[in-house]
Amino acid sequence: MDFFNLSLFHFNVSNISAYIQLQGELTFEPLVSFLETYLNPIVIIVGIIGNVLSLSVFSTTHLNRITSSLYLAVLSFGNILYLIAMSFTWLDRILGFSFLVSQCVCPITSFLYRICEFIAAWSVVSFTAERYITVKVPLLKDVLCTRQKALYTVTVTILCSVFFNI
Repeated sequence: MDFFNLSLFHFNVSNISAYIQLQGELTFEPLVSFLETYLNPIVIIVGIIGNVLSLSVFSTTHLNRITSSLYLAVLSFGNILYLIAMSFTWLDRILGFSFLVSQCVCPITSFLYRICEFIAAWSVVSFTAERYITVKVPLLKDVLCTRQKALYTVTVTILCSVFFNI
């Protein structure tokens, strides 16, 4: 079968193999271009919807009293910002908007990517450390895992992410 029918387009395998033979080397450029064009917006939309739902659950329900929910809410918020920055990059690449080329927007988008990655990684580390304390030393949980210490940890994480990425 030469065609993969994925509803809106036809992905011709014989064209890709002919392209590879003309180039004389194995290249995945057509596949990467295809995935960037059609898969990125699906990931962005599903990711934003899922993270908005997670953020609302962790910050507005009874779960907001649990300190672990603060770390997960911050993780969701960082992921939302990352996906928004990713959508700007996708729009620039696919639709030809040239606003990312400007001297102001490009560094801001790059800065936003790095901050969101830093916050997401350290939110997972903080959440894991809190769960470790809760399981391994349950008698110290009430002393070490307080809401105030979680807020302090999140604040320090955000300040460090800004400081290290300037």
